Amino acid sequence: MSTPTPTIGDSPTGTATTTSTATCVTAVPGKYGEVPIDACNSNWAFHPSFGGNLAWAVLMGLTTCIHLLQAILYKKKYAWVIIMGAAWETGSFALRTVGSRHQQVLAYNVVSTVLLLLAPLWINAFVYMTISRLIHFVHVDQKVMRLRAALLTKVFVWLDVVCFLVQGSGGSLLASDDHKIADIGKKIYIAGIAVQAAIIIVFGGLTAQFYRELDSKGRMDRPVKMTKWLVIVLFANLVLIMFIPGANSDNPLLTNEIYVYCLDALPVLIGLLLLNVLHPGMVLRGPDSEFPRVSRAEKKEMKRAKKEAKMRKKKVGRGEWVEVDNSELASLDPRTEYQRYSSPEPVRN
Repeated sequence: MSTPTPTIGDSPTGTATTTSTATCVTAVPGKYGEVPIDACNSNWAFHPSFGGNLAWAVLMGLTTCIHLLQAILYKKKYAWVIIMGAAWETGSFALRTVGSRHQQVLAYNVVSTVLLLLAPLWINAFVYMTISRLIHFVHVDQKVMRLRAALLTKVFVWLDVVCFLVQGSGGSLLASDDHKIADIGKKIYIAGIAVQAAIIIVFGGLTAQFYRELDSKGRMDRPVKMTKWLVIVLFANLVLIMFIPGANSDNPLLTNEIYVYCLDALPVLIGLLLLNVLHPGMVLRGPDSEFPRVSRAEKKEMKRAKKEAKMRKKKVGRGEWVEVDNSELASLDPRTEYQRYSSPEPVRN
């Protein structure tokens, strides 16, 4: 078998000397570092467009600014979550824009890809947090399928964090030059996608049940009709994000940048714009629009009251345990309370 000999190939800027190997060709970079996609020193699965990525960066940047202004206007502190998601989308396309002029700098590809992969998870978390607040705000029972609104937020946001870590670790390995490491990264990322899809399906079911119960269990003093529209917008965001394809090098759809725009950026942009048109702050107003916040001092007091109540149970005689209301206990003298709960008859002088 003969050894391959050096060949002369065409580069984007004219003719350039390239060295052939058994598997790929190392090409001389052009003006912006561009080389053929199949070259050994190619960092991109396509030739990134300066104008296209700049346009998407501007669009994402505009909706990010609008979300920031709406968060301030409606005083919704938790909206920082969706602002982060929109900002990561903006950052991804901004880095792609710069990377299109410096295509030999691998960092632009790696960081922009990771931001693009993880940005939708911020939006997912925002949807979970908003639906939970709507349940707390509008539903008479403040729960769906026996799950309280506050618990829904904790469970699904933490599950989203797990997906974030799994997909982030997998996505960071996808751009590795080592094919084995890249393949491991692909498997990790796909596992994260599968978990994310399962979480979205479960939460989508809870959201659908909440929507069905709005007519019968929605509070009459709350904007039920507008809540329905907001639930539809939030559910649409989950659906749009769920069908975003994974951005890995083996996906034939992503060998052309137009698919990144249409199948990745466009669904996210539509979801962000829908939430600009009907922002949760337009519905979540007034009492119960936010979960009650407990200060550190209040938490300590609650813990102390529970501990005292537990100790009182152990001290009650005659083999009977007496339940004590913590709110009542906090305002009473423990000495008189001991007499009250340990004596079957009123204390006489």
